Amino acid sequence: MSPIMQFALFHYLFIVALCLMCFIIGGRITVHFNYHSFWERFSLSTSLGMGLLAMMIYFLGLLKGLYGRILVPVVLAMLIAAIATWPGLLKVKIDVNRFKAILLRKIKATTAIWMAIIAIVVLITYMLPLYPPTIWDSTAYHMAAAKIYTQSHGLVFTHYLRYPVAPQLNQMLFVGAFVVYDEISAHLIVYAMFILVACGLYAFSRRYFSPWVGILSSALWLGSPLSVLYGTVGYIDIGLTLFSFLGIYSFINYYQTDESNWLWLSGIFLGFAAATKYPALLYVLVCGLLSLWMAFKKRDFLIPVKLGIAILAIAAPFYIRDYYYSGNPFFPFFSNIFYQRIWNEADVVSFVSEQSHYGMPKTLLSLVTLPWYIIIKPGIFVSGLGDKLLFSPVYFLAFPSILPTFLIRKTRLLSIFTASFTLFWFGTSQVIRYLLPAIPLLAATSSIAVYYLLHLVEGFLSRWDRVYTIARVLRPIVITVLALVILLPSLKYGQESRKNSGDLPITPTERIAYLQRFLPSYPAYQALNGKLGDNYSLYALKDENMAYFANGTFMGDWFGPARFSQVMNKLDDDTLLYKELRQLGADYFLININRVGPVPEVLLTSPNFQMVDQANTYIVLKLVISP
Repeated sequence: MSPIMQFALFHYLFIVALCLMCFIIGGRITVHFNYHSFWERFSLSTSLGMGLLAMMIYFLGLLKGLYGRILVPVVLAMLIAAIATWPGLLKVKIDVNRFKAILLRKIKATTAIWMAIIAIVVLITYMLPLYPPTIWDSTAYHMAAAKIYTQSHGLVFTHYLRYPVAPQLNQMLFVGAFVVYDEISAHLIVYAMFILVACGLYAFSRRYFSPWVGILSSALWLGSPLSVLYGTVGYIDIGLTLFSFLGIYSFINYYQTDESNWLWLSGIFLGFAAATKYPALLYVLVCGLLSLWMAFKKRDFLIPVKLGIAILAIAAPFYIRDYYYSGNPFFPFFSNIFYQRIWNEADVVSFVSEQSHYGMPKTLLSLVTLPWYIIIKPGIFVSGLGDKLLFSPVYFLAFPSILPTFLIRKTRLLSIFTASFTLFWFGTSQVIRYLLPAIPLLAATSSIAVYYLLHLVEGFLSRWDRVYTIARVLRPIVITVLALVILLPSLKYGQESRKNSGDLPITPTERIAYLQRFLPSYPAYQALNGKLGDNYSLYALKDENMAYFANGTFMGDWFGPARFSQVMNKLDDDTLLYKELRQLGADYFLININRVGPVPEVLLTSPNFQMVDQANTYIVLKLVISP
C-alpha cells in the first residue's frame, strides 16, 4: 500500500470509529424512538452523538481539562455506559440469526442506487479533506480558535481573533480532533457531517414521500460544488446545516406523529444549531411560533415549554459565555441593544457595512429574480468559486413550489421553514455560504416538485394503457439518470480541486511546501515557530488569515483591540508605530506586502525595528527593546 493510501486509510479509520461511537451513544439515548428506517436511525443517532460529544468537550474546556489523558477516558466512559445500559443487551445472542438475515437480506433497488450515488461522490471527493487547511475563515478563526484552546488546555478568551467569542459547538469537535489526532481529522468531521446531511435527506424523503425523492434530494445536496467545498474544509457551516435540518426533521416528525420524544429531540438539535452559529436562531424562532400554534390547537401549553427547555439546555452555556466576556450574548450583533466591551462603534459600523453590501438590492424585483441569479450568476453572492455553477437548475423548481407544498399537510412545515430562511437570508447578508442551512430544504422541495410533475405526466398518459405502462417503467430510469446528471458539477469540481491542489502532502516537508505554495507568508511563521516555539507575540498587518499558523500570540485584524486602522495610520512614523505595537505587547511586526504595498523606508532604517526575515511577499521586523 502506498504511503498516501496509508495516510488516507488511517484518517478514515479514525472518522469511521468516531461516527460508530457517536451512533452508539446517540442510539442509546433514542433507543425507544419509532424510527421509520435504518437511515433515519443512523443519521439522527450519529448526529446526536456528535453534538453531545461536542458539549462534553465544551464543559471540559471550561474546566481546563482539554488533555488527551482526560478526554479519551471520558469518551470511553460515555461509550461503555451507552453499551452497558442498552436495553436487551443480554439477548443479543438470541438475535444472532436475525442479524445474519438482515445482513443477507436483499437490498432494495432504490437503496442500492442511493448508496451508489454516495459512493460516486465519495470516490471523487474523499481526498479533498486530507489536504492541510488554507481556506480563509478556517485559518483566520475557526481552526485558529480550536488550536488556541488545545494549546491552552481550556476555553481561554481569544482577545485577538476576529470573533473572540461566539457559539462554538462545532469548534469543540475540532478541539477534540486536535487533542486526539490532528488537523486533518477536523476536516473529516466536517466531511462526515456533509455525508450525514445526505443520509438525513434520504431518510426524510423515504418517510414522507418516496425513496426516489430521497435519491433526488440527496443528489441535489451532494451535486452542489458549494456543499462539497464547505464539506471538506474546517468551516462550521455544514455542522450548522446538519443540526438545523435534523432539528426541523424531528419537529416535522412530532407534528405528524404527536410523539413527544420527537419534540425533545427537535429542541436538542435546534440547540446544537444555535450553539454552532447565530443564523440557527431563525429556525428556533419559527419552531417556537409553530409550537405556540400547536399548543393553542391541541390545548397543550407544555409543547413550547418542552421545546424551549431542550434548546436552552444546549445553547444557553455558549451564550452565557459570550455575555460574560463581551457583555453581549449575540456578539457582535445587536450592538445597539447590548453594551460592547470588545469592539468599538467604528468596528460595529464597519462590520455591518461589510455584511450588508453583498448580493442584490433588497427589492421585490430582486426577490423575484433571485433564483436566476443564485443558479446562473452565483458570483455576486461571494461564492468563493466565481460564477461556476453551484446548484443544479433543478433547484429552480423549489421556489415556485413553496406555495403549493404549503397546501399539502405533510409538506406544509417544510415550505414554511424553506421560505422563512430564504427570506431571512435575502434580507440580511447575501453571502451564498450563509444560505447553506436552507439548501437541504430547497433540495427536498425541488425533488418533491419533480416527483409530482412525473406523477402529473403519468396521470395525463393514463388514458393510453400501453403508453402509461411504458411511462411507469421509465420513471425510475429517468430519476436515476437525472440524479447522476445532477452530480456532474460537484464531480467536476472535485476533480479540478484535486488537480489544482497537486499531490497530497503527507510528510512534514511536503506539508511545508504545500502551505508555502498557497500561503506566501507561511515561511515567516514557520521560522518564528521553529526558533521561538510559542514564546513570541506577532502583529501581522493584513495577514489575518494566518492566525492558525502562529504558535505564539497572533494579533492583527480589521476589528477588535488590534485593529489594522490604529497601525496603518502610523506606518510613516516609526516612533508612534513602535509605541503602538509595544502597548499591544508585540515582539515582532509582519507586513503583508501584497496587500499593504511597499514598506516605508523609515521602518527599514529605524533604530526601533530590526529586519529578521524578508521575501517578495512579506517582511518581518523585530521590535528593538530600548536599553
